[in-house]
Amino acid sequence: MKLLSGLDGEFDLVFVDAKKDEWEAYLESVVPLLRPGGVLVVDNLLWGVQVPLAAVNEESPDKEVASLLAFNERFVNRPQLQSVILPFADGTGFAVKAE
Repeated sequence: MKLLSGLDGEFDLVFVDAKKDEWEAYLESVVPLLRPGGVLVVDNLLWGVQVPLAAVNEESPDKEVASLLAFNERFVNRPQLQSVILPFADGTGFAVKAE
């Protein structure tokens, strides 16, 4: 996270692969760094089938799955992003920053 605070400028592509419980902080940090039309890619959003199962299961998920559920909700509903989560390679999120 320290590295992100020192970056300046706009980026065409950002790939996030970090500790699950820090992803929301990464989202908040990287969206302002993306240029309009820039792409954000995030991996492991479905974590196999653990995240989809937790979404429909009434049991409380473990800490990492709960973090992913919360992140996915913010990722797909963030107004500045047009986002989708695709079910390949443990779930890959793609987003384009709105113009």
